[in-house]
Amino acid sequence: MKSLFLLLILGIVLYEAAANKCSSTDSSGCPTDWREIGGRCYFLSSEMKTWVESRNYCRRQGADLVVINSIEEQRALYRLDGDHELLFWIGLDGRDGDFKWVDGSALTRPFWQEGQPDDAGPNTKVEDCVEMYHHNPVYANWNDAPCESTRRWMCEETK
Repeated sequence: MKSLFLLLILGIVLYEAAANKCSSTDSSGCPTDWREIGGRCYFLSSEMKTWVESRNYCRRQGADLVVINSIEEQRALYRLDGDHELLFWIGLDGRDGDFKWVDGSALTRPFWQEGQPDDAGPNTKVEDCVEMYHHNPVYANWNDAPCESTRRWMCEETK
């Protein structure tokens, strides 16, 4: 009986948390502190986490790390905050041997920096997670990096 009561309380708390997330939106329909671009909602972090920690954060928000589906989306996300040195995790990883998006879709249009992915390059660590680095040209700014490194990250609200 006590377990059932605790489950009921947990259900109410989760329901209220979901309702609060939905009600705390701006005029674009995106949650507070998120940005609307092309009808989608994006969140660019100000803190740094590993790739896995970043993904977990996004998932707790009902989102996931960003999946870049087009040239237009790549261009729109480039220098999003005007920072020439902006570096953040995207939702692409190659830990299973092939680079795939967090939604399970295949990588069809890559925007790799020249010589990337190089799976370690000058590092001694395996590089299976992908970052977008705005110091490089708009259509050539992805780099594979060690998943344990800390970066800012970008979430995309899944619909």
